[in-house]
Amino acid sequence: HVILASRIADNISRMDRMIEDVLDASRLKAGESLNLQFSPCNVFRVVEDTLDELSTTYGGRFRLTGDAVDGYCSGDAIKRAMENLCLNAIKYGSPEGLISVKIEEAHG
Repeated sequence: HVILASRIADNISRMDRMIEDVLDASRLKAGESLNLQFSPCNVFRVVEDTLDELSTTYGGRFRLTGDAVDGYCSGDAIKRAMENLCLNAIKYGSPEGLISVKIEEAHG
């Protein structure tokens, strides 16, 4: 029952973020700026946590590699973008295919 409750909570959170995405798109279309909250964060950790959450629903299809990149960013925005990318990979990719994500610091 705990696992089922966790999945339900994860799905509710994901739907809430989808609504936020639609609202953000509407704001941008109306010429408004997004209200992003920036703070020090480890991008690798944010993506790792996001993939862990997605794994509860979609299983072990995700593979994360790369560097522990620290930055000053919006962890929530990164999480939402990563969820969107992974959900598109699930929706349009091979049903059994592995979804690989690599985090590396850009140089230059």
